[in-house]
Amino acid sequence: MNKKTTKFLISILTLAFLILPSISFGALMSVVSDITATSAIITTGNFPQANLLTTTTVRNIEDTAIEFTKSVKSDNYKIAKVLFTGLMPDTEYQAKITYAGGTESEFGLVNFKTLKSHNLVINLTGDHPAGSSIQASVGGVNLQDGNCSTDSDNSVICDISIADNSFVMLTQHPASDAQLTQWGGNCLGVGVNVPCYLSVNSDKNVIAVFNKTNIIPPNSNQNPNQPKPTVDTDTDTDTNITYSSTGALVPCGTSGGEDCGFKHIFELINKVVTFILFVMAVPIAAIMFAYAGFLLITSGGETSKRTKAKKIFTNVAIGIILAVGAFLIVKTILSLVGYNTGSGWQWFGF
Repeated sequence: MNKKTTKFLISILTLAFLILPSISFGALMSVVSDITATSAIITTGNFPQANLLTTTTVRNIEDTAIEFTKSVKSDNYKIAKVLFTGLMPDTEYQAKITYAGGTESEFGLVNFKTLKSHNLVINLTGDHPAGSSIQASVGGVNLQDGNCSTDSDNSVICDISIADNSFVMLTQHPASDAQLTQWGGNCLGVGVNVPCYLSVNSDKNVIAVFNKTNIIPPNSNQNPNQPKPTVDTDTDTDTNITYSSTGALVPCGTSGGEDCGFKHIFELINKVVTFILFVMAVPIAAIMFAYAGFLLITSGGETSKRTKAKKIFTNVAIGIILAVGAFLIVKTILSLVGYNTGSGWQWFGF
């Protein structure tokens, strides 16, 4: 196949891609997206006209008595989008889309299955949790029913349903007169000034301890006759300095706490590699893949652009493999040397 033929075929495919959405096939076309353990979005197109009353009914395939129905009007693009919540995890559903004046042969039908879920139990405790909260989010989007809070100083337990294999960020929001003093459970060891990240592939338990902030006015208890403390500037004198681990990458070296040891080196490496892999590498790789795909689609048969796109695909893939390899090596070494987060080491768990 010569370059002219290739260029002609690419032009035809591009034209077909542009005009395909405007072609009517005589039946509705539906797609299910943003599927979670308890929700899904059903988008339907190809309605005969805009501003048409449409009805979407989602029915449990195993128990047909359980169904959800919502009615919306199609927009100017003859598309209707409906969000369904309150669905059951790991369950097969069938969605039927109808519209006023339509016949049975013109109606849409699509099947989908909700994701498997796990329980994320959050325990707000301490001497002053009132007014504080923990917010759970996935991909930067706050989860529905993902806010755990209380208005009293009594401990409260929140049970949140999380889709399988979700990467969850738990963000602390202390009250104005309180502070988070400790993470516990599956977040044990995380600094109190940073969010806790969890890879949810099983049930998780998190403890957040909020205590009242002690504000002491300056010099309120200082005896005016007491001599001021002096600072020893003698560089030859050994001084035992203890640093607080609040917000530190590695929780060690605190007063009366655990001394920094060999395992904390690997814990530091683990957190750095995890941050690079999940927070930096994945978004950058997605952007580079999208850019390479754009170059490939718009190359128009130009060899240089196609070569550049293939090179980007290859380099990004190699980079991801190296990052994942480093992550697995660190996790394996941590397991071999006996490192334990307090709830048992498990793959892709933190």
